[in-house]
Amino acid sequence: MTLNIMWSRRNRGVNIFLSVASVLLFAITTTSIVLECNHILIGLLYTPGMGKDIYFENVGNPVQVAESSIALFVIIIGDGIMLYRVWMVWGRRWQFAAFNVLLWLGTIACSIRTVQLQAAYMGDQTNIGILIDEDNWTIATVVLSFSQTTVAMGLITYRIWTIDRASRQAKGDASLLPVIKIVVESGSVYMVFLLAYLVALVLQSPALLFLNQVTSPITSISFFLIMVRVGLSKQGTSHTTNPVPNPASSWAASSSIKNGCTAEMITEMN
Repeated sequence: MTLNIMWSRRNRGVNIFLSVASVLLFAITTTSIVLECNHILIGLLYTPGMGKDIYFENVGNPVQVAESSIALFVIIIGDGIMLYRVWMVWGRRWQFAAFNVLLWLGTIACSIRTVQLQAAYMGDQTNIGILIDEDNWTIATVVLSFSQTTVAMGLITYRIWTIDRASRQAKGDASLLPVIKIVVESGSVYMVFLLAYLVALVLQSPALLFLNQVTSPITSISFFLIMVRVGLSKQGTSHTTNPVPNPASSWAASSSIKNGCTAEMITEMN
């Protein structure tokens, strides 16, 4: 659906970055689901007796390691999309996204180290120290991602709100508050999930097994949500009571709004 919406707007040019990110998220999420289904089937149907518990609890299992690596990769892609939206809505000026870039690079570094430790544990499953280090690096990854998402959502929301206020005061244009609502909803879904994931990691809760399995789907849904809802509202098929206005049509007469942020930049972030 996301690609269909983006293709329907091809007259304005196809956003290569978001198109590639959407395809990657779809492919990776599908792969994660297939691996998990295969893992469950082998454990339930082809593992005898008490071996089922050992099989599912073995975090050094190649499938478990692959799923953890996929989840980290999905988080990196999701954070990259959020970073891109900050850059777009702030007029393609990197100074406003610099802090998010540092957090994103930190997330990538921690993720790489986590995957390295997972691979090391596969070869030496008697070394508990590797597991402890892996947990610490995973916690660092989630903390950085949560921080990046929080800052990015705040920057995007504040920028759209200030432009909306300035535009309505100057010309009385349609409100962009419904856009802010969608951005906050999408970001909140992801932030709540990351917070729950962080708590489960710190407490070593059994819920961590479930959260590992749904990381890819929830991350993909939260980032597709903005594109789908805004796209449907523009096509007049939104199920919301407050249709999202088209900023490009509201500001068609002007090429920029304060500090060089154009209407097209806001619509392009979707």
